[in-house]
Amino acid sequence: RYDPDTGQLFWVPRTHDMFSATLGRTSQHSCSNWNSRYAGHEAFTSDNGDGYKQGRIFGAAFFAHRVAYALATGFWPSHEIDHIDGDRSNNRLPNLRLASRSENQCNTRMPKNNNSGVKGVSWSSKDKRWVAQIAISGRRVAYKCFADFDQAKQYADTERMRAHKEFARFE
Repeated sequence: RYDPDTGQLFWVPRTHDMFSATLGRTSQHSCSNWNSRYAGHEAFTSDNGDGYKQGRIFGAAFFAHRVAYALATGFWPSHEIDHIDGDRSNNRLPNLRLASRSENQCNTRMPKNNNSGVKGVSWSSKDKRWVAQIAISGRRVAYKCFADFDQAKQYADTERMRAHKEFARFE
């Protein structure tokens, strides 16, 4: 069960036909045991190390945001799912949208090694100028050098908005 307001997933009770009988244990016993342990509890709470919540259904691994999107829309997503606010654990429905790989990459955070404080702007020690550049799918679509940092920032922000549209991210 998916709660679109909180983004949480919960296990629903299972029926005995979803379990196999084993030596000394009936399918009803296995079902009762599983339901008392998991039904009604939050599902997909494990962090994969990159900030995404994940879990398993009958042994198969899934990301929580993909399961949440499927339960909310009624179909399994054919594309990537983008977290609009960049918070990989925020699986509220208003924060999830379908995206191509390229669109999803546009919404990434500023790299940790960025030393200008502005996404797409860096200092060129060779040219002694600020460089503003924007790329889509690894192809540079905007590039310009500036003596003034504020002009470089304005150019980068304007070009990012033009190129990345609703997937543009500035911080």
